[in-house]
Amino acid sequence: GSGRGLLTAGARASQFNRTPSRATGGSGRGLLTAGARASQFNRTPSRATGGSGRGLLTAGARASQFNRTPSRATGGSGRGLRAGLACTGVLGVEPPARAGGARQNRKEDFLLIPFLIASAVGIAYLGSQILRAPEYVVCSDKIPEPFDGFRILQISDLHNRFFGKRNENLCGFVRAHRPDLVAITGDIVSRDKPDFDAAFSLAEGICPHTDCFFIPGNHEQRLRPSQTRTLEDGLRERGVRILHNQNVRIYRGDRFIHLYGMEIPLRYYQFPRTRETESAYLIKKRVDELVGPCPRGEFTVLLTHNPLYFPAYAGWGADLTLAGHVHGGVMRLPKGKGLLSPERSLFPKYSGGVYRHGESLMAVSRGLGESFLGTRIFNPPEVVSIILQRPER
Repeated sequence: GSGRGLLTAGARASQFNRTPSRATGGSGRGLLTAGARASQFNRTPSRATGGSGRGLLTAGARASQFNRTPSRATGGSGRGLRAGLACTGVLGVEPPARAGGARQNRKEDFLLIPFLIASAVGIAYLGSQILRAPEYVVCSDKIPEPFDGFRILQISDLHNRFFGKRNENLCGFVRAHRPDLVAITGDIVSRDKPDFDAAFSLAEGICPHTDCFFIPGNHEQRLRPSQTRTLEDGLRERGVRILHNQNVRIYRGDRFIHLYGMEIPLRYYQFPRTRETESAYLIKKRVDELVGPCPRGEFTVLLTHNPLYFPAYAGWGADLTLAGHVHGGVMRLPKGKGLLSPERSLFPKYSGGVYRHGESLMAVSRGLGESFLGTRIFNPPEVVSIILQRPER
């Protein structure tokens, strides 16, 4: 090249502490401009062999504008190199990715799926081990003064489950709330696993400390007669009082409240209400036939297993109904909704919490044991605490 080209390139490069690269062939003017452009962006022009200097000039200029260093080229016209670098640099188009990289990304995505599933299962399992005790206050001017502050603890749907050895954790949890009465609203056992140890250990842990009442659920009703006798005899021996469509008065001094236990026939545990099952839908008249008329003007608590018929319970006259059966809908959804009922009904109306119908209230327990699907998701087991209170408080 000409000395002038080398002179200018060296001058430009020296301003940025750069040394012009070694070049073979081509005009000095091409080297001059390439070195100048590259030096402006702290780049050293690459070593090139053959081709026109003008091609190297433009390639270096274009590449330097986007912090690129022109690649080493052998032979061919500079115009081709210029166009190639212009496409990748000026237009911002990257070369096609290697297929192996895409396959690697897909492999990593597939490996992530089992991790997410395992995490969800772990969260669901841990959530099913932690007992909770939601507390609801029921106010009524029919509550006698001696019962102001009276605490009822509701246990439902244990389904043979243990919390600690001999249910020590569950019994301790119940005793810690110092209940005045414990109401077990059915399904303390499972029909397909008639093992009564969990039920008996629960009774042994709580009956010496408080009054305990039990009504059968649909699982107890499906036991064989011999199994039913074994279960009920064992519960009575341990101090549990069983209510088969019966009622008792709970006294404090000379004042009392009524406690009714209703055992509805199995035909009322039906799939969602249809024309075919209409005749098996429980109504107020049938409640009267099962447990007798409700005493008006006196505070009445009704224990039943199935919450589906709350309008009938309220129409009968119950001030407070305690029910279970639905297991919280198996999975809890936003806004306190349950997903599925044992009757395979989506989004059951009564799945957990407190509901009102006119002047009547119903508390539905989400239960303690596993559901009919064998799992609980975002649905921790619970023991429901009810406090009776006079309105003036």
